[in-house]
Amino acid sequence: DSARLTNIEIAEKTGLSRDAVAYRIKKLVDSNYLLHFRPALNYLALGLGVHAILLKVYVHDPQHTKLELFLKSASETIWIAQTIGAFDYIIYLLTEDGEQFHRFFDTIKERFGETIHSYQLLMTHSQRKYSFMPKCIK
Repeated sequence: DSARLTNIEIAEKTGLSRDAVAYRIKKLVDSNYLLHFRPALNYLALGLGVHAILLKVYVHDPQHTKLELFLKSASETIWIAQTIGAFDYIIYLLTEDGEQFHRFFDTIKERFGETIHSYQLLMTHSQRKYSFMPKCIK
C-alpha cells in the first residue's frame, strides 16, 4: 500500500515538506539505494514458476564467459549471481511450467556441457514467503 503514496502523502505522514521528500528520494536514487520503481508481481498467480539452477563450472574453460553471457541475455533469467561454495552460480528462471524449465536447461547442456562440472535443479511448487522489504532493512 505505501508504495503508492505520493510525495505529498509521504510529506504529510512524516512531517517533512514535499520538497524535502522529493530531495531525499532523489538522493536515494542517485546513491543507488533505490534502483527501480516497479510493481511487485505474484508470478504464481500469473501461472508462472520461479525455478533455480545451482551451477558449478570449469572456470578456466574459455566457454565459461560465453555461458554467463547466454544466461544474462536469456529472457527466462530473472536473477543470476556468482557464489562462493559448492556452486559457482545461482540462477533464477521464470517459466510457464517444468517442461519449459527443463527445455531451457537442456539447451544449456547442449551448448555448454563441457563447461559444466555439476548442477542442481530446483523447481518451485509453492511460495512460502517473499519480501521486497525485509524487516532487517531499516
